[in-house]
Amino acid sequence: MRCEEIMSQDVQWIRPDETVARTAKLMAFHNLGLLPVCNADGKAIGVITDRDIALRVVGKDRPAAKTKVGDVMTAPVQFVPPACPVDRAGEMMVSAGVSR
Repeated sequence: MRCEEIMSQDVQWIRPDETVARTAKLMAFHNLGLLPVCNADGKAIGVITDRDIALRVVGKDRPAAKTKVGDVMTAPVQFVPPACPVDRAGEMMVSAGVSR
């Protein structure tokens, strides 16, 4: 099986200059725990997770309405091409220590 057979097609994303407050609202509305962070060209440059928000914003007493996504996102982004076998993607995730 290839990743393209199981991956989401209509992906929500956020820009690095958006606030964490807006990001959290978008995540809540769509019931998501992770959003890709994309530049103006639509290229993924990182991700922001609910854990990033909890630890890097709330846990550090930073104001979510003033904190920019680019300041707390996880980067660089790791990705595979759609034709990558799922088992290979899983191996890469284990090797990189990521779960999403």
